[in-house]
Amino acid sequence: MEQFNEIRRAGAVKRYHTVDTVRTQNVAEHSWHVAQIVRYIYPTASKELILAAIDHDVGEIHTGDIPAPFKWQYPEVATDLKTIEANFVKSLGVGHSLS
Repeated sequence: MEQFNEIRRAGAVKRYHTVDTVRTQNVAEHSWHVAQIVRYIYPTASKELILAAIDHDVGEIHTGDIPAPFKWQYPEVATDLKTIEANFVKSLGVGHSLS
């Protein structure tokens, strides 16, 4: 149950926290949109692909949503973040195998 609650908490992570926006978006809303895009582009998407789309930012519960322009400017930080988030996601048992 603790892992479930931790995964659910990821949905509340705020996105675009360094940018002035009209309204706040969280990871749950973003992930839903990503899953819908996958479903639209690939109507026969596997359950594993849809789950990967939904869960793709779960690691941000541990690191926060680091803005893409920052990661582009500092690729070494992006690499470290990817490793940190992947290890955290693995500890939650949420990783997905895609081919």
